[in-house]
Amino acid sequence: MLNEKLGKEISEEAMNVYYEKNHDKFKLHSAIIKGLFLKVPENSPQITRLKKWYKSNTPEAVENIEKYGLHNAVIYEYFYDKWVSFDEVMDNIPYSVEREADFLRTHKNIELNHKGYWYFLNISDYQLKGEQMPFDFAKAQIKEILMNQKKMNFLKEVKDELYQDALKEKEIEYFN
Repeated sequence: MLNEKLGKEISEEAMNVYYEKNHDKFKLHSAIIKGLFLKVPENSPQITRLKKWYKSNTPEAVENIEKYGLHNAVIYEYFYDKWVSFDEVMDNIPYSVEREADFLRTHKNIELNHKGYWYFLNISDYQLKGEQMPFDFAKAQIKEILMNQKKMNFLKEVKDELYQDALKEKEIEYFN
């Protein structure tokens, strides 16, 4: 009944309005990044070319990486167009980052050979822990909040209607 009455859609405008009115609720709990990550066997062909391509986000380089990744990559993640957790990406790389903020400010690339694999990370943009969450990263959270608000309002309306109907039908007894 809830799904039928409420639907699943929240407009982009409604989410944007909520985001603008509630900036303080949307702070990052950990760093996020945009970029590209590849893990390839160290004996893969054209590693020298890949080392040039992954540092560039030009359409030609991305196309070359996509073709290369289909045939050679163990892991290939393209996220120039969306925010992802820095920690989740780093979980795939045998590299320890002591001070995250300093690292992100000073490193745009990681190129590492370890135990038979090459790891390539290109970071095109980043946001640090404690900073304002970008709207497109917060959208899923905002949608959930607004859906819950709609649900709570609907349930309150149903409860109030049932109560009013019971009063009209004199189905409520008061005990002293």
